[in-house]
Amino acid sequence: MTPHRELFWGIEHAWLFYFLAAVSVGFFLHGVVSRGRIWLRGARDVRLRLSGRGLRSLALDGLLGRRIFRGDLTAGLCHALILWGFLGLVVGTTLDAMDHYVVSFLSGDVYLVFSAYVDASGMMLLVGLAWAAARRYLARVPRLENRAPDLVLLLWLLAAAISGFLVEGLRLAIQQPTWGQWSFAGLAVSGAWPAPPPAAFAAWWSAWPSSPGSHAPGCSTPWPPRPA
Repeated sequence: MTPHRELFWGIEHAWLFYFLAAVSVGFFLHGVVSRGRIWLRGARDVRLRLSGRGLRSLALDGLLGRRIFRGDLTAGLCHALILWGFLGLVVGTTLDAMDHYVVSFLSGDVYLVFSAYVDASGMMLLVGLAWAAARRYLARVPRLENRAPDLVLLLWLLAAAISGFLVEGLRLAIQQPTWGQWSFAGLAVSGAWPAPPPAAFAAWWSAWPSSPGSHAPGCSTPWPPRPA
């Protein structure tokens, strides 16, 4: 059998997925607009000018976290894991959608590489979030504020990342594909499930944690978190 993945595995009513996705996007846009209004108030007299130097600073400071690394190496590594792990999952989700709605290409060797890539991105995010929680609540770094919205968002992102691996592990435990080792993190989790998992339980468990609606409260957090 050619390596592939069944989209919407365990979810019978796909319309619920899209409804929750729309709700999540609504929360996200609300947060962007709210923050944008605050930023614009302080930038009314500032003219935005595109330049090579500005784009270079955007890449080094915004995407690579140069300023964070200069101030605190461990904070820089923590932020990099969270940022690039999350962006990696966004890219993976985009490619999955393109495969389903535009042109099918995630099969065979391409799918195997894709599976390893997505698992690696998820592990980066999970490690970064766990590290951020340890810095904030175990090491108690003095400069970090401990506000309720920061804790809520950190726990929500951890729950989303962990539930993703739990669902993947459940799918691998049920399907037991011969190429399962490429999803190395999910394969490790699959051993935690009973063999074979009850079908009814599998359908119930896979329906909620993997849905985009589970991320909505995190998107609507009223204050921007600083997890590390």
